[in-house]
Amino acid sequence: VLLQLEPNREIFVQDTYIEYLNGTNPQPLNAERERVFRGEVLVNSSSNAWHSAGRARIYLVQGGTSPLIEGAFTLFDQQYHVNLVTQTNSSHPHMEISASGDSTSTLSHNTVFPRQSTEDNTCSRPRRVALIGLATDCSYRAAFSSTDELRRGLISMVNTASEVYERTWNISLAIRNITISDESCPETPPRDTAWNAACSSGNLDWRLQEFAAWRRWHYDPNAYWTLMTNCPTGNVVGVSIVGGLCTSYSGANVVARTSNQWQVFAHETGHMFGATHDCDSQTCSTSNGDCCPLSSSTCDAGGQYIMNPSSTSYQTSFSPCTVG
Repeated sequence: VLLQLEPNREIFVQDTYIEYLNGTNPQPLNAERERVFRGEVLVNSSSNAWHSAGRARIYLVQGGTSPLIEGAFTLFDQQYHVNLVTQTNSSHPHMEISASGDSTSTLSHNTVFPRQSTEDNTCSRPRRVALIGLATDCSYRAAFSSTDELRRGLISMVNTASEVYERTWNISLAIRNITISDESCPETPPRDTAWNAACSSGNLDWRLQEFAAWRRWHYDPNAYWTLMTNCPTGNVVGVSIVGGLCTSYSGANVVARTSNQWQVFAHETGHMFGATHDCDSQTCSTSNGDCCPLSSSTCDAGGQYIMNPSSTSYQTSFSPCTVG
């Protein structure tokens, strides 16, 4: 297997920066620009020729003769994740590759707007870019050993999710800014950042409400903002305002830390664009029509696509109904 990669410079804008809630001066993310890659997975055939067998999104942690990478790739439609692991008796990390698992988490949405179906003319259109802001609350920051590790994870998440949007709608996701909280949760969070609170302060819906209020006061060009947290509500790991990017300064969602985080982020981003959940056996049994059927003759989408109400690491594309 060979990864044929090129720098993904579309994931950052010219002035992408990182800032901290503690008041530390914002810092540019220039050093990250040459570490984020995209490309193909090639396999060698019996005729000794290389053929494309999948897609890759990679973050280069360490270059040189012994490179270290993080990210994800597909091989013959199987999803694999590359993670850095450090043994307790060693200070040197090594790479581990794992296939997609079976764990499931439930996803939610906050407000439903009608979905708009459009013709697929991606080949004839120039690529569009959705600028995004990322914020982390104290619980999410505390889950990482350093801000470097946290930052790498966020960039890899967006890099991997962007591939699906590029492939499906010719839209790339670009990070404009990252806002990081301290790892210690404040006893009494300031009113303007009430979302930066311990898990006991409220559930995901409450966190979304507070974060959406904070976002409305940020008059920036971002299509939407995502709050990263380590405070799921039961098995619910994401919540969004559906169609939020259609109204200025209203696009906001919350994503909880999971093993399949990029799929959850891609799902909540779909809600930002107005997508509703794919139909499943439960919603197909109701008559309100508030879901996206697999086809005109089949309701249940079988849980195989990103907009399924429950998230798994097998979901790597959007359903025909979501695509439109």
